[in-house]
Amino acid sequence: SGVRLSEGAELRLSAAGVPATASRVLLSIRPEKVLVSKTKPDAANVFAAVVEEEVFQGATDYLVLAGEGGMRINALLANESAINESIVRGDKVWFALHADDLVVVEAG
Repeated sequence: SGVRLSEGAELRLSAAGVPATASRVLLSIRPEKVLVSKTKPDAANVFAAVVEEEVFQGATDYLVLAGEGGMRINALLANESAINESIVRGDKVWFALHADDLVVVEAG
């Protein structure tokens, strides 16, 4: 199943999907579950974005991503190694949201 966001993007959801009685829902995802990459991942629920904010937090970086149509999402990335690609403010990136990581709640 799927859902269309107010920004116009469509998301695929897990088998549980949207409650049958819901006309509007809220979606939530933990920031550490957001995959962020400079190259487009081969996955569902992939969107282009620009890194609007980057906050170094020692072992992690907190990112605010600005996607198309006004979509904004927070991501938390591990600072694992100098081998990994560096993602900084102003970078054009891709982010992916796995259907099983999205929490769907009926909106009132």
